[in-house]
Amino acid sequence: GGLFEGSIDRLIRREDGSWLVVDYKSSVTDENYEHYRWQVEMYMAVVAERARINGEENPKVEGLLVDLFEAAGHPVAVDSGQAVVQLHQEIGALRANYTLSEEDLTLGSRGILPGEHCSHCPYAASCEVGKDFCYDLIK
Repeated sequence: GGLFEGSIDRLIRREDGSWLVVDYKSSVTDENYEHYRWQVEMYMAVVAERARINGEENPKVEGLLVDLFEAAGHPVAVDSGQAVVQLHQEIGALRANYTLSEEDLTLGSRGILPGEHCSHCPYAASCEVGKDFCYDLIK
């Protein structure tokens, strides 16, 4: 299989056996809504696939995108079976378009430069560029 990395903010198993995937965002705008909706759909696909692997015949999975700034919820409606198909298509597209060599993966080879964004990046502690930049900020 392919690898997507992410974490579901909240996964609720309801009394009726259905699942609710909740993803909290600091702000949902017109510019980022589609990306966040897609992210919730992918989480829903993973939950549905995992439920099937664990013996559930037709798992019901719903999604909710929560905008913390506006204190609003945006239901994400997608057929979980279709979301699984889309997930596998995305993985296939990644595999087909993966062209990086080992040299491309060396630090700085892809133009990654430190900057203010490093202090907000969740990976800064494990990234040499981000770690050095954030360390310099607190000196």
